[in-house]
Amino acid sequence: SEAAKEITAEVLNMKNPGVIEFYADALSGKPFARIEVDGSKNQITHPIVKAPTGKHDVYILFRGGDEQLFDFDWWKLVR
Repeated sequence: SEAAKEITAEVLNMKNPGVIEFYADALSGKPFARIEVDGSKNQITHPIVKAPTGKHDVYILFRGGDEQLFDFDWWKLVR
């Protein structure tokens, strides 16, 4: 199947900036997508350089401080 070209995510109730990282099959290695959330907009689209193809488990890691970051509403891959 064709690899995704970009990823879109929506966040709500912004409290603090952070980063959302998307990994295929495990949290080891490099993420296939990374979205920086700074509060400037709720819906964020970011290009994907090397997306996995086929079926994979997706692991989502949130990075930021010790405080509450934001509410993660949804995400999608776009071909």
